[in-house]
Amino acid sequence: MFKIGIVDDEPLVLAGLRAMIAELRPPVELAFEADNGSKALEAIAQTQPDLVLTDIRMPLMDGLELMRRSRLEGYTGQFVVISSYDEFKLAQEAMNAGACGYLIKLEMDAAVLSQVVEKARERQGAAMAPAAQYQAMSENLHRAETLRAWMQGQEASAAAPGQWMTLLVITAHPAQGQPNPQLRQCVQRIVEDVALRYFPGAMLVREGDEAILLCGADDQQVLQQSVREMCEKIRRLLEQYFAAVARVGVSGVLETTARIPQALAQVRAAMRGANAQEEWLSGARGDAVFDTLQKSICTAMQAGDLKRGSEVLRQAAERLGGLPLDQAQQVCLQLCCFVSGVSREGGAALSTLCRDESIAHCVYRLRSCAELQDWLERLAGELDAIRLLQEKDSGDVADRARQYIAQNLDKRFGLNDVAEALHISQGYLSAAFKKQVGMGFLDYVTSEKIRLATELLSSGQYHIYEVARRVGFENQYYFSKVFRKVMGCSPSEYLKRS
Repeated sequence: MFKIGIVDDEPLVLAGLRAMIAELRPPVELAFEADNGSKALEAIAQTQPDLVLTDIRMPLMDGLELMRRSRLEGYTGQFVVISSYDEFKLAQEAMNAGACGYLIKLEMDAAVLSQVVEKARERQGAAMAPAAQYQAMSENLHRAETLRAWMQGQEASAAAPGQWMTLLVITAHPAQGQPNPQLRQCVQRIVEDVALRYFPGAMLVREGDEAILLCGADDQQVLQQSVREMCEKIRRLLEQYFAAVARVGVSGVLETTARIPQALAQVRAAMRGANAQEEWLSGARGDAVFDTLQKSICTAMQAGDLKRGSEVLRQAAERLGGLPLDQAQQVCLQLCCFVSGVSREGGAALSTLCRDESIAHCVYRLRSCAELQDWLERLAGELDAIRLLQEKDSGDVADRARQYIAQNLDKRFGLNDVAEALHISQGYLSAAFKKQVGMGFLDYVTSEKIRLATELLSSGQYHIYEVARRVGFENQYYFSKVFRKVMGCSPSEYLKRS
């Protein structure tokens, strides 16, 4: 059975980890638990666990020293560090020292831990199968060599990763302070890990601070939506785990690998010429106006601002007339994919226009800029119609959202879950809820969960960990943090007062 050891000097964290480990499926064995590195070093030697989850800051011996000493004594298992948001440099040192992953204390739950353990199992299996590991390394090296050849305008025998492709250049810098050379390794590791989840055939090349990525799919809409989701995932991981700001340059959709050198040059030029604070850049065209319109449509649709969305579409329609047909089609398709990919209302509007056909088929069937302009005008009109209907029932939406929240306080859910249940977009729900209730969605949910928690604690019938579960927190430590933030005291202090 897979064996896990846990090391942390906070009793609540140990208790939370112990409870989550007991629920893992397939089951694992808790080899040991220790509250400092010195005890853990002895326990590792005695039990030889497959995986050790260790805090970084601990008395007597910290997590970094524990890793170093255990390696010297012959331990060959895996380490995953448990860190806080303010331990960025220490987490980097741990990764450089050989840790294979990291967990943020305030975000630990059973699902996250299950993913970490599953990855550890996979790495253990790969280590036991050198031939499979060598094959995977060879495949990654071949992909990198192929992409490097295409970047230099050379031919390669390998197949493209999809019928439609997008080239990305990703860099990152610390949100505060000077650039850290250790960050480069972390960025490239995260980019590779996330990219292969979305695009198993993705190709990655590392050049200095840049991670250059070629993604492909056989459907343009799927490609563009997946690229945006992937980039958002990378951005969020770097921000949360390494306090770093990601900058992503994205090419237009490529139909042939022969366009890769030009696309790379355009993306790099866009990144050099952009404001240092810009996180999402487009190298699809040299025309900065359409770059701005694409960003504007995404921002508007994500926020549920359908009025602004329709305005942007009409602005784009006015400017299409001066473009060659193929470029106008590409711009139109990208705008439509952004509208559909980030908003349920946008998807509904396009479904009305496309009926049973794909967006790409509808757009490329239009054979003049005038027809493309009319298409965008019609799409803007559909958004206006949906907006007028929404304005009539915004109060009803807020009431139904509050009803959903009240019925699901014992579960973990977010804005996306409620929007999905109500068949509306997240942006519209967020705006309608704040307008009618007077506070943000997350603040309201938190206040309701803590209100119920105080009632359960005051009843005297439940332990703190039971109350945490009954208000949808799998992690007692995180529950206590949120409770203190809202109530000004910990759950145990609240019990003593009441």
